Amino acid sequence: MTINFGTFLLMQSPAARSSQEIYARGVEIAQAAETLGFGNVWLAEHHFSTYGYLSRPTQLATYIAAKTKRIRVGTAVIVVPLHHPLVIAEEIATLDLLAGGRLDVGLGRGYQPYEFERFGLELESGRARWEESID
Repeated sequence: MTINFGTFLLMQSPAARSSQEIYARGVEIAQAAETLGFGNVWLAEHHFSTYGYLSRPTQLATYIAAKTKRIRVGTAVIVVPLHHPLVIAEEIATLDLLAGGRLDVGLGRGYQPYEFERFGLELESGRARWEESID
């Protein structure tokens, strides 16, 4: 039996660090995880918050894939109702191509009312938008 370990990068943004420092640290952690034999690194999508500071996990995952050789990159999760489904599909396909097939994809409906509100959406619309997008 083999156990595969990964790491999850929430990309929190304490006020004491700049955006550049937050992203650079995330890449350093992913590179260290690869060196230590971890199997994957997961990236969460969040908007308008210091809780998580990554609005496009596919972009950072592409950069991490370019800076590593073996570790898999994954989205945990892309909040589907906040995006056009074709854009998500294109981003995923491009990332998988550039990462050499080292992509794991997690999709979700979202749960933060303020994220939906700031995009001019209601959280309650998430289920219908999810179902339409996944179809």
